[in-house]
Amino acid sequence: MRRIAGVRRVARHIVETIIVGRRLVACPLIGVALCVMTVDVACAQQSGTLPPSSPSPQPPNGPAPSVAVPDCPRVKTALVLSGGGARGAAHIGVIKVLDSLGIHPDLVVGTSIGSIVGALYASGYTGEQIDSLTRAYPIGKLFRPYSPALPPLVAIGRKPFTVWETSRGQWLLQSGAVREEDVSVLINNMMLRGNLLARGDFDSLPVPFRAVATNLKTREPVVLSRGDLARAVRASFAIPLVFEPISIDGDVLTDGGISDNVPVDIARKLGAQRAIISRFRDTAFVGQTVGSTLSTAANLIGFLFKQPPDSLSVDDIIVETNVTQYGNLDFSPTRVNSLVQLGHDRTLETIARGRCRIPATPPPVAQRVAPYVGTVAPANPADTNADVDLRQLAVVPNEPMRLDSLQLGIRRVAYSDPFQGIWLNPFKDDSLHTSLRPDFIPRPTHTVGMGLDYVSSLGGHLWIGALNRKLAEQPVEGLFLLDVSEIGQSLTIGVRRTTELLGLTIHPIARFTIAREQTRLYLTGKIQLPEQEADEGRFLLGFERGFSWGGRYRWGLESHVWHPKNEPTLFAEGVHGTFWVIRRDGDPALTLDSDVNTRYVRMQLVGDLTRTYGRWTIIPGIRLAWGSDMPLHETFPFGGYEGFPGFKPFEVRGTNEVMNSLQFKYHIMGPLYARVESVTGRMTNSDTLLAQFTPQAKQWVEGSRYGVELATPVGPVRLEIGNNSMGRQQASFIIGTWR
Repeated sequence: MRRIAGVRRVARHIVETIIVGRRLVACPLIGVALCVMTVDVACAQQSGTLPPSSPSPQPPNGPAPSVAVPDCPRVKTALVLSGGGARGAAHIGVIKVLDSLGIHPDLVVGTSIGSIVGALYASGYTGEQIDSLTRAYPIGKLFRPYSPALPPLVAIGRKPFTVWETSRGQWLLQSGAVREEDVSVLINNMMLRGNLLARGDFDSLPVPFRAVATNLKTREPVVLSRGDLARAVRASFAIPLVFEPISIDGDVLTDGGISDNVPVDIARKLGAQRAIISRFRDTAFVGQTVGSTLSTAANLIGFLFKQPPDSLSVDDIIVETNVTQYGNLDFSPTRVNSLVQLGHDRTLETIARGRCRIPATPPPVAQRVAPYVGTVAPANPADTNADVDLRQLAVVPNEPMRLDSLQLGIRRVAYSDPFQGIWLNPFKDDSLHTSLRPDFIPRPTHTVGMGLDYVSSLGGHLWIGALNRKLAEQPVEGLFLLDVSEIGQSLTIGVRRTTELLGLTIHPIARFTIAREQTRLYLTGKIQLPEQEADEGRFLLGFERGFSWGGRYRWGLESHVWHPKNEPTLFAEGVHGTFWVIRRDGDPALTLDSDVNTRYVRMQLVGDLTRTYGRWTIIPGIRLAWGSDMPLHETFPFGGYEGFPGFKPFEVRGTNEVMNSLQFKYHIMGPLYARVESVTGRMTNSDTLLAQFTPQAKQWVEGSRYGVELATPVGPVRLEIGNNSMGRQQASFIIGTWR
């Protein structure tokens, strides 16, 4: 019996050592092994197989008694998650530890990034599930270098160097760091399950939740407890200079970290007697005086760490993670993974050193989304476009609530022309039905942009584009585009409306263009002939629409009139159509353009595919063109505006073109790239006039060009040399993307 009692005392001593956080807790598996080994040693000593160990020196008052860590009293506990940009990934590690210990808070309060993680946790997701969700919806993909863009209704693929928009009646420089439609899709889809569970009341979530934002007018914290969950979270992380502020109930709200970055005081006001606080420590933060838009925003987030801490209780658990080596806006997967682990390890250490052990509690009761859709009506019935776009949500009253279908509908609305997002505003109908009152996020009413391109052998190209989405205060979009260059000048105006016809959504459009074209012709040997000038006008009456997956079409009946200098005026009527597949950055991946009318036929396909592997980017491309009886200014320049390697742009023209290319780009450093391109093509002519100027185009030509490229807000800046199998060589300096 004495042997058993001795073994129990030794085992208890080892277990208590693990609990109170001595070195064994940092490696629990080793701790268990040492415990087993100690028990074996004690038994061996008592059995005489090992000599007894020397007695340990005792303190003057005798051996210190072993004291077990007591349980903390059961009180209302809040999980408080601070702001901190990308560093908030450490919150996920904190939650993982709480899950493993069976600790389930009674309340969650989050600011900025803390509101994103907190809302997901309050919605019933575990730490592991939140980790998976943040990988499925990577926040880091929202951020990019400053790249302003014009609406595709005005122009596609152009790179403006500045864009101004109206917001709440004021003209503001467009923030090119993020696109609101991307933010809307991401946050709506992440919060969809919780939004449908809350149904307008955040106390109805599995764990009651509060998001903290800042009133932009009063600079006071605003505690959001009702309404659309995604909208509340979006307001809480509206980082200045990066995200647009959000309007809720007439107040303009921005990032909660400005007024209350660690909202312990709010948790106290909500009755929390104990707070588990996850916040960050940056020992090396130094404010910067200059920087880009994103770096300035990151600098601003850093100031939030300098706010004075709220008064803390002795019962609070403060997990303060040292994030010195991590950037505020660095959401790269490796850094996020590291932050999650850092938060996990820091939480284990903190809890092990606690003065008492937080008791485990039952997990929140699992909840299910109401299985059926209730009523669906727009928050603003007077908005004609909103009534039309309800179809894109693909939700029907009294039909089953399908989350995957609703996610697709959210995406379709966000990438539509009239809107850049939606707030579902779900509310409770009954236990089986959730009703929706969608509030559509309109795009800016006015947008104006300006661009400048330059090709050394063509000269400069200046253009201005504008869009008014409420022309004459009506639901009609008006567009304007002016192009001025050495080879042509044009002016386009147009109107479009989104409406319904026979139960179908349609987008009728009218566009009118007047232009003067100067067509360049060359004799063999780069000898330039006098330019051939022609004035023309086009009127298109048809339809134009964009799709959420990047597709877009414009087609209709078109009248075309042109007047070559010193020649009679010609007319043609027929059908014009253009189809695009547009990438996320606004550049077209595929363009199919066609004209079939009473005078000529013209068809062209241009496409490329971009794939990035580490520092390498590979871009295969293709150009196919065919035409018959075309006016001279409508014939195809070999290689487009950039031309074929070794030739000047527009030096070789024709009616039938086949060209393929393979481009390699290597990222050297920062915005600098090395660029190599191999091209093969052929240009033939059914036009006898062109045939006498471009005899070399009848055979297959191989070419290559190489140089360097600098990525800038106005598009790429390139310096390169091209040569071809005809023995020609041409150096080029290009700014922007001339389209």
